[in-house]
Amino acid sequence: MNASPAPLSRDKTSVPDVSLLPPLPGTPQFPSVCSTTSAGTLAAFLKEGGTCLILDVRTAPEFEAAHIAGSVNQPLDRLNPADWRSASTAGSVYIFCQAGGRAGRAGEILAKAGVSNTVIEGGMDAWTAAGFAVERGSSKVLPLMRQVQIAIGLVAGTGSALAIFKHPMFGLIPLFTSAGLLFAGLTGTCGLAILLARMPWNRRSQPAGTTTEPSCCAPHAGPSGAGGTEPVRSASSVGGAR
Repeated sequence: MNASPAPLSRDKTSVPDVSLLPPLPGTPQFPSVCSTTSAGTLAAFLKEGGTCLILDVRTAPEFEAAHIAGSVNQPLDRLNPADWRSASTAGSVYIFCQAGGRAGRAGEILAKAGVSNTVIEGGMDAWTAAGFAVERGSSKVLPLMRQVQIAIGLVAGTGSALAIFKHPMFGLIPLFTSAGLLFAGLTGTCGLAILLARMPWNRRSQPAGTTTEPSCCAPHAGPSGAGGTEPVRSASSVGGAR
């Protein structure tokens, strides 16, 4: 009877510890992360004199209607991680949208591109509900998610009415909208919101004094010559007119 083979020994000295190997060329030494925090935490940080960059990924009309002083507007569908890879060296990047969804998506995009960032939970809704100051403009365009809700309600209601009064097959219309909502909830991607964001009323030129290209090395003189931005570094974004 043959003896069973002895178990192979694991000579640790023969296996290199990959954690001790130098990083590959072009690989960041520290991983980029996307974290979350509350509006109150950011407000307290600014009030204490902290320095940061605030990225607002809402549409231009939403930004014009109300935004944090010193923030930079770069809509989600125009987000360019390269801009923020260099700008982030001047301070932490905090991301806002209206309610938090688009900011979360932007945070993932930036983190994959090597830009660590922090998403503000609840977005501008949470910021204004807490009574923190914003700069308001003249834009009357509804927030993007309200446009989505109106569109879905209109389509589903029309389809239901047609199914009752015209033909039962029209009942597929509200079924389709329900499937779209389910997909958006499961994936975090709303096709209707992406479509509406590209509509002309949501893509107006930005108000004077804002830019989609952050520039921390040359405050208020961005690469395009139309008002860069500097890190937000005081309580001016917290107190004041609401």
